[in-house]
Amino acid sequence: MSAKIVIFSADAIRGNMIQKALQRLLSQRNDTRQSGVAAPGSAYFADVVPEAVVLKSLFNIVETFKREMPAVVVLDTKGYFHGELQQFSDGCARMFKEAAPFKVLAIGNKEQKDSLTTIASDWCDDSPFDPVLIVQRATLLLSASGQSDTGVSDTDVLRDDLIGFLKIK
Repeated sequence: MSAKIVIFSADAIRGNMIQKALQRLLSQRNDTRQSGVAAPGSAYFADVVPEAVVLKSLFNIVETFKREMPAVVVLDTKGYFHGELQQFSDGCARMFKEAAPFKVLAIGNKEQKDSLTTIASDWCDDSPFDPVLIVQRATLLLSASGQSDTGVSDTDVLRDDLIGFLKIK
């Protein structure tokens, strides 16, 4: 099963850093899975292989959502104008009305947070810029979105993580 994480970033370097952090997290998860040691939170992503796509333009946002069908959208607000963010917000509201289930993780400062509170499922401060934290929050939103629902409870995840850490298996 594949789930798509779409990253909107006006700054190509920041967008690529988020994409690389996601790829690193996935490779660490695959390495621990092959070694037989359970990675922290690995039970959440047993059947899901997240794929990250970095996009720059917020133009035609509704068509982009329909084409990409994301489970999680990461919006790096740095570099976008207020009008572009308003267009993004309107496009998300339109897609939510059409019952398109996806979560939005916004990255930015306090001023931008107020304008995106209606659509953002989670928020990360952009000062300091921390791609690892952003990816962790995006994968948590992915697990909460139902794309990676494996029927595993938090207790089972905690037990599996502890067993893997203690190398009991």
